[in-house]
Amino acid sequence: NQGYKMKKLIIITCLFIATLFGNGIDSTQYKFAIYPELVGLGGVPSLSLEYTLGDFTVRAGLGMIDRETPLYPMAIYRVIGNGRSRTELGIGLFIADGGKNNWGLGTVGALHWRKESRDGQMFRRIGINVGMLTMGWPLILPTLGWGIKF
Repeated sequence: NQGYKMKKLIIITCLFIATLFGNGIDSTQYKFAIYPELVGLGGVPSLSLEYTLGDFTVRAGLGMIDRETPLYPMAIYRVIGNGRSRTELGIGLFIADGGKNNWGLGTVGALHWRKESRDGQMFRRIGINVGMLTMGWPLILPTLGWGIKF
């Protein structure tokens, strides 16, 4: 059966990719963070869940813009530096779902400064996201938020 062979191939590929990503991850570190944001890629305000993969952070969330349009931000960042103070470089996008003003899709490049707590369980983030909306308008979003790891 062709369908069975395809499913088997997909499962083997997923396991292979998970093994590649998993080798560089220290299982004693925090993996997830809840990230409330006052302003940023998710609008004003937003709540995101972050997952750490080695030096990378993958983020997805839910936010709001113009008090009625839900936003769905997604981003991937590379965390650069050692110690408590680090830099994040990344790319992201958001999908705005309807509302009075349909904002559509926005893509950004991101530069953030991140400061970790002494125990590594919390962090603060401040930075800038610069990009473009699908309708051709420039997009400049400051970022201000904090995260709690678990």
